[in-house]
Amino acid sequence: LRHRRCNPIGSVADRVAQQRSPISDGASGKPWVFRNKDLRSWWLNPHYDRPGGIESATATSWLPQSKPVWFTEVGCPAIDKGSNAPHVFFDAKSSESAVPPFSGGQPDDIIQHRFVRAVSDYWSAVGTHNPVSELTGLAMVDATRLFFWAWDARPYPAFPVRTDIWGDGINHARGHWLNGRLGAVDLGELVAALAHRFGLADVDVSEVTGLVDGFLLDRPMSGREALENLLAAFALDAVESDGVMKLRSRKVLQATPVAREDLVEIDTKTPVLSETRAQETDLPAAVRIGYVESGLDYRSAAVMQQRIGTGRVREIAINLPVAVNQALAQSRADVALEEAWAQRTRASFALPPSGLSLEPGDVIELAAQRYRITAITDGTARKVEALHHDAGLYDPPPAVSRIRAGTAAPVYGPPDVEVMDLALVNATQPASPWLAAQASPWPGRLAVVRRTGPTSFTFSRHIEQQATMAVTLNALPAGLLYRIDFHRTLDVVMSQGALASVSEEQLLNGANVAALGSATSGFEIIQFMSAELLAPATYRLGGLLRGLAGSTAEMLPQRPAGQRLILLNAAVVQPAVTLAEAGLQSTWRIGPQHLDHGHSTYVETTTPGSLKALRPLAPVRLKGQADAAGVILSWIRQTREGGDSWDLADVPVGEATEHYRLTILDGVAVKRNLDTTTDTYLYSTADMLADFGALPNSFTARVAQVSAVFGEGTPLERTIHV
Repeated sequence: LRHRRCNPIGSVADRVAQQRSPISDGASGKPWVFRNKDLRSWWLNPHYDRPGGIESATATSWLPQSKPVWFTEVGCPAIDKGSNAPHVFFDAKSSESAVPPFSGGQPDDIIQHRFVRAVSDYWSAVGTHNPVSELTGLAMVDATRLFFWAWDARPYPAFPVRTDIWGDGINHARGHWLNGRLGAVDLGELVAALAHRFGLADVDVSEVTGLVDGFLLDRPMSGREALENLLAAFALDAVESDGVMKLRSRKVLQATPVAREDLVEIDTKTPVLSETRAQETDLPAAVRIGYVESGLDYRSAAVMQQRIGTGRVREIAINLPVAVNQALAQSRADVALEEAWAQRTRASFALPPSGLSLEPGDVIELAAQRYRITAITDGTARKVEALHHDAGLYDPPPAVSRIRAGTAAPVYGPPDVEVMDLALVNATQPASPWLAAQASPWPGRLAVVRRTGPTSFTFSRHIEQQATMAVTLNALPAGLLYRIDFHRTLDVVMSQGALASVSEEQLLNGANVAALGSATSGFEIIQFMSAELLAPATYRLGGLLRGLAGSTAEMLPQRPAGQRLILLNAAVVQPAVTLAEAGLQSTWRIGPQHLDHGHSTYVETTTPGSLKALRPLAPVRLKGQADAAGVILSWIRQTREGGDSWDLADVPVGEATEHYRLTILDGVAVKRNLDTTTDTYLYSTADMLADFGALPNSFTARVAQVSAVFGEGTPLERTIHV
């Protein structure tokens, strides 16, 4: 910046010749007026207008040092020599597209990184480069108000890789964007930090250039192990210089000339200059680099560079515990392979003590060849080992970045959840509700948390699968009980999953069990034998079995359309709820398991309690038989569990005790309520006369089994003719 404002380029020829001409102001001796970026002079001095080129006698109302300066936009493109013209932007589709002077046009994240750091460090040095106002006590440039261009609101790495959505994604590689770059680590600082970690505090990394996105020490290792592959991949040498470990880049452009006549003869048996050339069978045909792909969710990846036209199978494998993008990894593989072939020639010679300034890492030019010194043994003469050197190979051609359209980042919305209080009995969780859920996209697993009262939510369980759910398209009147109904049908449209027909034998063995209803109207448990596909995701269900598992109370006279149909398969699960908690009101939150239960994607619902599975089933075959003493009422009980065996003389009670509640009615008027522990009752003539005043022609009897946990179960009601 200082060069641009103090020593501007007068012409293209001056730029090529690196000729800078100072700006002068012959009229008033204030050259800073013409220096667009001379902030210090502009801020410290009064301002005078120059109408017609003549300076006014009085200054403007501007008060020097009165306000701090904010940089509302400062940036540099990630392109070769981008700091030569930070304002230019390369875009092949734009008429204003340009590259900075002397730029090769290849992507270069390092120059952008150095630019951002240089600007930040320069203006953060308050008092040195950044004067303090005598009026306000504030620095000229507010270093907390350096707004770097550009941070894109589009999510990285969806931008830039989603070129199917955004047409400017290809410009990211050489643009001003800081997304994906701001967190990169300077390679020199990384090496220094690693050396310091292993006890080597004094390290010179001034020659190291490069950026990586991360580094991993994945196991106990020595400092040499941590650095060896890293230095090899980035063409760095660790040498001792004046008692300091110095990291030197092998990209050395300047060579020290050494005349052949200056070489020292060690003895008559050793040649003055010995060159050894490795045979091609000893050279690698390919270099493979394993690394962590920072542009692909930090997955393990590998790149390879292979020499064409060779039958050799030898390969160099380098494993880098660093996170970089594919383009950088590929360029390092290119360099490693070319370097292995370029260094096939090894030279040995000796220098006199006058060559003491040379050290490992230096490049010399000897006999029209360039060599990089790898080792020096001091004695009466300096014995030197060197490798053939070609500085050009350390500037590989630009490698292709990993460009893939990718998939849209999953955005999870609230799942569709149904918490059902079903009459269905599960011996292990008799008091628990049933949970069915689906979501698009499915997050892989849903977490279920629960609380009762004002307590905190606690984890209950996971939902691993999407439920098969549908919505009814037509109303369904009450139907037959205990028999297959082939006359009524139910049309449904699926929101998730599919349905299939089964045989009658499969139906009677428990196939195609579903819950039909809603939380307000209750869920009837049904089965269906046929599922006819009418249209995409639309079925007609026939061969219905109704009011199963004690859900006869939920078989409404007319169930309207728009109700849920949920297939009761392995996807419908129960959370852990104790019998003591079953009757309590519970608040449930259900959502993607990788998100906190307070996230907006969690669905919250409240249930009053889940006890229908404990409700006793209605008795059957209620009848009255005339007797000399009155009318004998009898019925047959059903059981909630353990009643499937045909070998039992009678089904088990299913409750702690056998207990029934019998009610005698005249129309809707209750005449008698009583409890009994047997499945028969004598309604005596005397009792009928007491209840009705005379022997009735008929009365209504209602009987229900009573549970110690649930109370009175589903009743059975019949008209008895006397």
